[in-house]
Amino acid sequence: MNYLYPKMAIKNQYIKGVILSTLIVALTFQPQLSEASSGENWGTTLVAVVGLITAASVSGVGGIVSAVGMGTALEKDERPSKGWLTTGYIFGALNILGSAAFMTATLASGVDNPGLVLGIGMPFMAIGGLDLGLAIWGTKKPKKNPTAFQINKALITPFVAFDHQDKPAYGIGLRLVTY
Repeated sequence: MNYLYPKMAIKNQYIKGVILSTLIVALTFQPQLSEASSGENWGTTLVAVVGLITAASVSGVGGIVSAVGMGTALEKDERPSKGWLTTGYIFGALNILGSAAFMTATLASGVDNPGLVLGIGMPFMAIGGLDLGLAIWGTKKPKKNPTAFQINKALITPFVAFDHQDKPAYGIGLRLVTY
């Protein structure tokens, strides 16, 4: 892709790296979580659980921050910036997919308390839905053209200026008025 600014290319590569590393961690630790119910290999399982709790916390907090940023812009009847929209889509997808994967894997392993699993997973699903909803709503809002200059009134006014010898120069000026 040809980017106008090189920093955008670096940012997009960073986002792709975060998503790829999250998928690698999830796929690596998923088998250890299924072994936890049999009581074997608790050290690896503890690392997996702490890693997943950390990843869920980061994606949850990031999703809340993204929702607040987009909600603030939308409350002012403005289109959120490209950065807020991007984080909304990313954190929305991460929270929904992560929550669905957690609930599916945990419920499929035959957990004793399915209500607890739903209680842990559904808030992240709601945060992801909120992020995606706000990002879609913000994307649908029309862009404001920052270079457009709206002229409400054009006034012809007398003009008096002084040259370097302090002699007056008379003329007509055009005053553009906006409000």
